[in-house]
Amino acid sequence: MFWNAAVYRAIACRVWVMHVLAECEPQVERSSMVNTSPLQNTPLRPALMPHVCAALGMWAAVGVSLWWLDTDPDISPILLMGESLGALVLFVPFVVRVRSHLLCAFLSLLIGTAAGLAISTVFILVLNEEADQIAHDGAQSHTFCALEDSHTGEFNSSVEALCVLESGSLERVSVIFDKNESLSCWEVFTAHGELRGEKPASRGRLTQQGLAGDVHAQTIERLGPAPFAALPYTARHACLSALSNQGGEGTLLLKALICADRSDLTGSSVYRAVRSCGLAHLVAVSGSHLAVFAGMVAAILARIRLAKGPRNMLVLALAGIYVVFAGVPISALRACAMSAVVLLSFASRRRASGLSAWAWCVGVLVILWPPNALSASFQLSAAATLGIILFGRYFAQWIGVLLFGHAQPIADVLGITIAASLATLPFSISVFGQFPLVSPLANVLATPLFALTCTIASILVPIAALIPPLSSVLGIPCFCAQALCDVAHLCAHIPCASIPVAFELPVLLCATLTVFGVLYVLWPTPSLPAAISAACLATGALVCILIVPPALHASELVLLDLEGDSAVLVRDGPSAVLIGTGSSGPRLLKALARHDVNHLDALVVTDASAHTRVLDAVCGGIGIDHVIAFGQGYTQTKEDTIAPNNKNTQINGLLLESSLPNSCGAGNGYCSIGHLRLTSMSDVTGISNSSDEHESENGQGISGVLFQLTADTNGDGTADVTALITDEHFKPTLERAHCLKSNGPIDVLVSLQPRVDSSRDERIAKEIHPRVIMEGLVRTNEAGSDLIGSSSTGDSRHMTAHATSRVDKQKKSDVLLYKTDTCGDVVCRLLPDTMYINADRVP
Repeated sequence: MFWNAAVYRAIACRVWVMHVLAECEPQVERSSMVNTSPLQNTPLRPALMPHVCAALGMWAAVGVSLWWLDTDPDISPILLMGESLGALVLFVPFVVRVRSHLLCAFLSLLIGTAAGLAISTVFILVLNEEADQIAHDGAQSHTFCALEDSHTGEFNSSVEALCVLESGSLERVSVIFDKNESLSCWEVFTAHGELRGEKPASRGRLTQQGLAGDVHAQTIERLGPAPFAALPYTARHACLSALSNQGGEGTLLLKALICADRSDLTGSSVYRAVRSCGLAHLVAVSGSHLAVFAGMVAAILARIRLAKGPRNMLVLALAGIYVVFAGVPISALRACAMSAVVLLSFASRRRASGLSAWAWCVGVLVILWPPNALSASFQLSAAATLGIILFGRYFAQWIGVLLFGHAQPIADVLGITIAASLATLPFSISVFGQFPLVSPLANVLATPLFALTCTIASILVPIAALIPPLSSVLGIPCFCAQALCDVAHLCAHIPCASIPVAFELPVLLCATLTVFGVLYVLWPTPSLPAAISAACLATGALVCILIVPPALHASELVLLDLEGDSAVLVRDGPSAVLIGTGSSGPRLLKALARHDVNHLDALVVTDASAHTRVLDAVCGGIGIDHVIAFGQGYTQTKEDTIAPNNKNTQINGLLLESSLPNSCGAGNGYCSIGHLRLTSMSDVTGISNSSDEHESENGQGISGVLFQLTADTNGDGTADVTALITDEHFKPTLERAHCLKSNGPIDVLVSLQPRVDSSRDERIAKEIHPRVIMEGLVRTNEAGSDLIGSSSTGDSRHMTAHATSRVDKQKKSDVLLYKTDTCGDVVCRLLPDTMYINADRVP
């Protein structure tokens, strides 16, 4: 799961990729081949052949039908089967008689859709039967074979594996085990635990992954590699062992580039850098890695004068072994399958077609394993390849016009980068919530180093693994990999290197398909005036997106709904401070994008349970000036807490601070955000070994934070609106809030994940008596009472919430209560004597 995975744009791979592109069958109208450019003829428009449209329809139908299982897991198989048979009977007879290419392509798309619905229906029914077999399996110990490297989460680790049941059948299940353990691909192990078939509530989720059930393993006993993969397994671990003796970020990158091992890379600063600048496809073994490996092997075999036919077959066989060696990533498997189709077409003396190879590859992979249609790696890989085949050379020609025909290799790399990035835009944004603007520049700088590093490492790493005394030669590829890391860091530190984007997948898909469809139909001839106009238009639009929307926002207090968590955004125009992070980086980035935030003056961490992976995603996806840790409890009882005992802890190059920065305002302990002033009313103890007298369940000290926000919107020097912002550990601090009433009334009370005694907080709320209450995800106490509003106390206040509310400070009104779990994002716009509250939805 990585940004722009399977985007193939290495200069060393240019010959390989362009050779496939050049073989596309140019079945186009003669008018589309006319060109008046003095530099080079316009590339021919590839024809959308019927089997290409059928593959697209099949892919879309399988993906939509499996996605639909979350909505209606019971009746969907019957409906899908009926639609499939009806579509097949209706449209198949007409394809042979149709003469129009467009109509033929449309009917082929419908036939592919019907076939995809039938495939997904059969797959669902078969998987349900397998789940029933697992449910009747009474064994407490099973043997498994891992099909991937294990993934380590916040609380445990998991891996997809084949399970041998008592009946002797093989089923694909998910094994969940202790997070301190790790398993490698093709490793055989015995797990002790109850194997459970999928339940109705989780049927859609497991079916989308192609899993018949799961098991929570209490203990794991390793049995060694699977017999059929013993050689690749041993070779991979030998290479990893040789690289482990080296140091530096370059070693971590080499492990991912050569051995597809990202276990040590994901928590490092270089991973954040490559992700934020659009180079994450380099650390996911895909078609670009396979092209470098195959090109190197082909060059060696050509030197020994091996015949072309046997040489191609040997290259294909070695590429397949490398895919098994890397753990069979779906992107590399797709690239290997496409190479096989192209080479087989050469062997059969047929004209090779990149589109045909893509269609056969996508169709076969979806038929053999339907969950591939929803795999992020498969989606990014297939979409990037299709974009390169259709528009890679065309975009390169437009860029070549801008360069006046010079530096054609750079134009080729930029053309492939732009084509692949635009094609994968819907999938990458929907998953990661960010878009790297410096991706073209980063790829131009990193491509030569990537090709050089992979080539040298592919030769020297196996030598060092076979002959340990020669391990010193690894210094050469490590040096090249370190240079690649430096390029990633350099590009990641460019302002606005990556911006958060919040759009749903259907909207992005429709927009991308519309743009590509119009461009494919019109196919304008590249010319210098048109290229300059397009470049100026794109640059102007980008500047407007980055500057205009944030500047249009007034003084606002926003409670962000993070789907189970919440955070507070305090902003005045382009200046913004975020309090809290939630538990998901992509969700937080999407929430910030919904409110046009592409830069933060400060990020305030309020809870010691916040984890590095959340801050990594945020710091890698948006520009942040300061990261501030408030309160006590940063004692690092877990490896992944964000603030260990060292005050010099850094996150993405930003030093963790223990107070609001002076650079944001005029003094220590508060900061100015336009007309707003944010002051910390809790004890600022920073990062220390001490702990508060109140402790959490896991023994960590906790100390809630209390912020006072005052808004001087008319500039007269007095506070027009006053708000209190608290986190879930505000129990010892909110009691002091009534002391603030001497400075004026409290207009807004914002609480992140309230979890306190109800009767006690009703008393506090009565004393504060805010006009508006904004709550995050409400956690009830043992009695089941919420933070405020229990009728048992005789409180006669009426809590009301509207999509848009106006609160006039001069008039008495009911207290307005907004909760993120029912209202979504809540925006409180602060004006001199009025507050406007907008909610995404009203319960």
